[in-house]
Amino acid sequence: MRTNSYPVFPALSRVGIGSSLALLLMVLSVRADMTIGPWVPLFKGVEHAVAHMTPGNGDANNQAVNVLRIDLTDPDIELQTTPPRTNYVAGSAETSAQTVSSFLAENKAQVAVNANFYSPVDAVGAGGALKVTGLHISRGFVVSSQETLTDSAAFLFTTNNQVTFIPTNFPPTNVTGIYTAVSGRYPLLIGGQSVANDRTSLIPGLQPRTAYGVTQDRRYLLLMTIDGRQSPYSDGSLDSQTAEWLLRFGAWDAVNMDGGGSTTMVAEDCQGNPAELNSSSYVAAYGRERYIGSHLGIHAKPLSTFISNIHVDSAGASATVTWVTETPATSLIEYGPSTAYGSTTPLDSNLDTSHQMTLGGLVPGTTNYFIIHAVADGVEYTAASCSVVTNTSIGIFPFSQVWRYQTNNLDGVAWTASGYDDSHWMGQGPGLLYAEDNPNVAPKGTGLPPYNGGIGKIPITYYFRTHFTFTNSTAGVTLSFSNYLDDGAVFYLNGVEIQRVRMPSAPQVITNTTLANGANDKNACGGDAITTCPVLFTVSGSTISGLVKGDNVLAVELHNFNAGSPDAVFGTALNYSPGPQEVLLAPIIMDQPASIAVDAGKPATFAATASGTDPLVYAWFFNGARIPGASSFTYTIPAVTPGNAGNYQVTVSNMVGVVTSQVAVLTVNGGTPPVITQQPASTTVVTGQPASFAVSATGATGYLWYFNSGAIAGATAPGYSIPAAAAGNAGDYKVVVSNTSGSVTSVVAHLTVTGPPKLTLTPSTAEKSILSWTGTGFILQQSGLESKPPVWVDVPGPVVAAPYTVTNSGPYRFFRLRN
Repeated sequence: MRTNSYPVFPALSRVGIGSSLALLLMVLSVRADMTIGPWVPLFKGVEHAVAHMTPGNGDANNQAVNVLRIDLTDPDIELQTTPPRTNYVAGSAETSAQTVSSFLAENKAQVAVNANFYSPVDAVGAGGALKVTGLHISRGFVVSSQETLTDSAAFLFTTNNQVTFIPTNFPPTNVTGIYTAVSGRYPLLIGGQSVANDRTSLIPGLQPRTAYGVTQDRRYLLLMTIDGRQSPYSDGSLDSQTAEWLLRFGAWDAVNMDGGGSTTMVAEDCQGNPAELNSSSYVAAYGRERYIGSHLGIHAKPLSTFISNIHVDSAGASATVTWVTETPATSLIEYGPSTAYGSTTPLDSNLDTSHQMTLGGLVPGTTNYFIIHAVADGVEYTAASCSVVTNTSIGIFPFSQVWRYQTNNLDGVAWTASGYDDSHWMGQGPGLLYAEDNPNVAPKGTGLPPYNGGIGKIPITYYFRTHFTFTNSTAGVTLSFSNYLDDGAVFYLNGVEIQRVRMPSAPQVITNTTLANGANDKNACGGDAITTCPVLFTVSGSTISGLVKGDNVLAVELHNFNAGSPDAVFGTALNYSPGPQEVLLAPIIMDQPASIAVDAGKPATFAATASGTDPLVYAWFFNGARIPGASSFTYTIPAVTPGNAGNYQVTVSNMVGVVTSQVAVLTVNGGTPPVITQQPASTTVVTGQPASFAVSATGATGYLWYFNSGAIAGATAPGYSIPAAAAGNAGDYKVVVSNTSGSVTSVVAHLTVTGPPKLTLTPSTAEKSILSWTGTGFILQQSGLESKPPVWVDVPGPVVAAPYTVTNSGPYRFFRLRN
């Protein structure tokens, strides 16, 4: 299981949009077989994209490309190259050999890639002294000076990441004030033009490549790897092809860095561990990354801390993801064979801080990407995008497998046969089985005789036997052995020899006194079976025809390199891969989505058909941003508006690869948003009075009223009324008027709600008094004493506004106000 940490912003459009690209489009050949996926943010200021080239249009090779785009204007971005070793000696012992993954982990970087050339190559183990070639500055310290014209194409960075490109840094430039610097073998791009020449290249042919570039505005640093020596997955790249990829990703100036087996790109995964983004040819050949002398790491901030403690457990066809959130939240996971995802788990609507979900339907032995979404208090959070590699093979037994062992001479004895009785042997004991005092040999399980806490002269040959049960079909099975051996060994399955490791080749007969003809590398391993020096091999076909469904016996004889050897180590972990079920085919788009023009308000549909190994996962994009839920081979907009006009694309992916369609343009014909002809007016009412607002508009088909910026449920008519206003209804009202072509918002109308009206009678003269009241919208009524009960009638007029003059003569009268 492997997890990669890839945090996710909304996907940006693929390279091809931007002012700096306008001049480049003239020099780029059109290749329908070169596809570039969207930029996927990994960390704040760090994005990742994947691209592929498949045979066609004159190109006969496959290429798998990975690119990191670093925003040099982000204040949290820091560049760091390999620091000087503890016992630094300029010109000879400048840095310590380590893998890109160990560099990332040791320096706590978020992404890292190999950098300068170095020497000697593959001559020292981890921690060995190496000399860097060309200018190499680490946090202001000049680790390696520019001594010759060789490897003099350089990028120089200040503390605030201002970058300078020097195509030929010899004689060397003044590096005062330079905080970080790297150098490559030769430039590939100068001023937006390719200077690659395949005929005169110093590194000719198809090779794994690492290249650095910067954009014209110097905002972005591009770090690119092209995998190679792994046909048919990826064959490698010529200089001219590398330059073209750099142009397509927006580079203006670029350099060819150390490549080949050194080409490695890693990122911190969502559990804080280094995980490869590319597929290193060195790993493919030797089972581990190369120890190199020059690295470039990027320190960056995470996208969000709301989602944390992500943990993944993978199986052959599923993976279980657990995580926590800072506060109770609902959540779901998008996942799929690429960062286009395509599948979604059901929404977990429970408000929890601890979460667990299972990703199902995965293909064993493939990389699957996922991203966690959580919603708390109406705010959506997105975690770092992660990846998980489902188990390529299925475990049979680990290094701690229990073995019986023997040191007696078994020449002429059928000790490897299934039916041999080993009950009288020594053991049983778990691996590793050892006579060894090196602390780097681990995990130690059982001491081998003679062993008394130390090491001394031991037998030339040890014999081991163990049983294992195989429950699945044996057809087409491949057995994978991971071993720690000191020194050579012969392996037998059910009595039949299947593999020799550092032993004389067949048909030489192996006896008790036969010596191993090789040992663990002295430079890389110190001559011992340390943890970083496993022996890996696989066997299949007729070699393991003796494998049976049920009980099997694995027998191994371990031989020392010389008769006076003081140590011995043996341990094996066994896995298997099922037989091939089908030929896996990368997706190919057979029918591209077409550009269309649609009248406003009408539906619009885009469609693409593709072939390739199922399942095929579709993901549609609008102007470079992924459309949520658009995961079918068609995408339909039920009623288009002018806002839907733009560029549409679809990516199709499966466990083999991903392909991006051509751009389809949607043009929206006609249609105009509504026009408000009469705005709602502010009003004042007394508590208990009705209040109403109204709007008039042409071309409107929808209305929605808002109170203090919040939508009013059910208020979808041209008018809105409050039957009896209260103090809580006072505030701002507006309405959004819409149709299929757009919407328009009215002015704000304010509602003032006053208290109940108050009548006041004030004497004015001996004959007259003045009647006044608060509030508006009332009618004055009167009644006399003779009416029991009183009969109220409107004062003639009627009187609807204060003041009102009352004569003091005549019968007594009472006054009131009505609505």
